Amino acid sequence: ELTEPDVLLERNGDGTPNWIFGEGESAPDVRLGSVSIDSGVVRYRDPTLRADVTVKLQSPSVVAGTAPSLRFAGDGSLRSEPFHIDGQGQAVSAVRNIGDPYQLSLHARAGATDVRFVGSVVPSEIENLQGSLQLQGKDLSQLYPFVPLPLPWTPPYKLSGQLVHHGARWSYRQFKGTVGDSDLGGEAEVDLSQARPLVTADMSSRRLNYKDLGGIVGVPPGDSTS
Repeated sequence: ELTEPDVLLERNGDGTPNWIFGEGESAPDVRLGSVSIDSGVVRYRDPTLRADVTVKLQSPSVVAGTAPSLRFAGDGSLRSEPFHIDGQGQAVSAVRNIGDPYQLSLHARAGATDVRFVGSVVPSEIENLQGSLQLQGKDLSQLYPFVPLPLPWTPPYKLSGQLVHHGARWSYRQFKGTVGDSDLGGEAEVDLSQARPLVTADMSSRRLNYKDLGGIVGVPPGDSTS
């Protein structure tokens, strides 16, 4: 049982973290049984993301017939935007092998952007995640706090699909929803492995208002006459 644990996780300017679990024979032989957290706090700092977020952790009372879990909620800043996150994941004991997927659901807000995710993340490889992702906001270009690539401006949007992020590739598959007055669906992928990011997409619409594509073709925001 951990009572009021206080943990600081941070990366330096080069992206090196202050946590190193090791690999292969150098990995510590950690064996976790049942772990309960009461009033825990984790602070995450990352200068490359201009991130400083403090999250509170709490293990709910276990109800017969249900698996132990861990609730979290926190606030801070991400890429200089006000940031909030809350959700629930598996109990800490689920991280017996840091290479196994950890199941969680979360809700995050940065400015006017709202993100809901239900899926898994690999603790030893945070960029390795997959699951269902719902996005809602005033402008897709404001997704920049969440997606490390500037996107063209759009009118208000609401999309849902399957997110897969591994290494330098982000994929948003089988997504559907609306952008402005247009419906939109398909798949998109961002490859950040090269000096110049590569974006590929295969999208379709059954009800398209051409004005909603202004940002994609280079029309300035708010200009619907071109």
